Amino acid sequence: EASQYEQAAALASGDPRALQLAGLKQDVERFERLQAAHANEQINVRSALNRTEWDIENAQDRIRTYERAQKAIGGGYFTFTKGTVDGRVYTKAGEFGEALIAAFDKHARDAVLSPSRDPVQIADIGGLPVTMTQVYDYATRKAEVKTPTDYFDLSVEAGGYVMPLGTLQKLEGRDPVGLTSTIRNRINEVDGALRRARSDLEDAKVNLTKLRKKAGVPFEHQQEMLEKHAELKTLEEELRAEGEAAARDAAKAAKAAADAKAIDAAAGEQPEEGAKLARGTAGPILDLASAQAIAKNLADQGLLKVNVVRSVQDMPAQPKRWVLAKAPDGRVRG
Repeated sequence: EASQYEQAAALASGDPRALQLAGLKQDVERFERLQAAHANEQINVRSALNRTEWDIENAQDRIRTYERAQKAIGGGYFTFTKGTVDGRVYTKAGEFGEALIAAFDKHARDAVLSPSRDPVQIADIGGLPVTMTQVYDYATRKAEVKTPTDYFDLSVEAGGYVMPLGTLQKLEGRDPVGLTSTIRNRINEVDGALRRARSDLEDAKVNLTKLRKKAGVPFEHQQEMLEKHAELKTLEEELRAEGEAAARDAAKAAKAAADAKAIDAAAGEQPEEGAKLARGTAGPILDLASAQAIAKNLADQGLLKVNVVRSVQDMPAQPKRWVLAKAPDGRVRG
């Protein structure tokens, strides 16, 4: 980048390129921020694509599960027609509920002496099994092995889909009709779950289409950003080159000043008569070789072109005529 000194010098000199440089830098920084935002957006799109693909798979799995459950239920809305407990068929909701309560509590008491992790079917309702499974848990926070508790998970199953009905110690005291209604309502939730799963699948497919259109989209300002980068680099190189040239010129001027100081110092070392003569002529009295070397150095630096000769007779024709016209004796005065 162009140094701050070069930019400051350009501003101080009123060089319009300084403003152009600042504008280009702002443009490049703006495009770089936009490019970074675009890259982040692409990362988010890819992440959203992965989530949406998972959502589709999940919705499809749920649909298959609910469809199997609905088929086992026998249609959309489930109504209680009969239930079986311990081989006995009940056609009234209250009687079925009472028998289910008795079977649950009996098995809970038996499990105290004979615990088991395996689910036990204690009834069926409309051909759907009702099961209870003993809960195992850590007795204390420091315990490393789960042990049987006096709680049981009650559930009803349809086509392999298990629908929890609650975790209970006992059913004694529950309303038999209410218990049967609870099971019926839980079964009827399958239809709504199936509709939601299908809706989720359609939404996920629409979202997937939108995300795929966004994925892999190139940065829309890429070409313009590259052009601004190129303009900025060109201008910086131009300013750098001019800055280096200015530094070289300054070095030349400093050397010329040092050479002039050396000449003045040499003049001060001449005898009084020579010094007076030096002050009355174009410069100090030097030997011919030294004077010619100084003249060559000044010419090489592009500062001044000086002809050094031993006498007026050695001068080029035109300057010689001018000097002789002013000083016929060949001595330049004043």
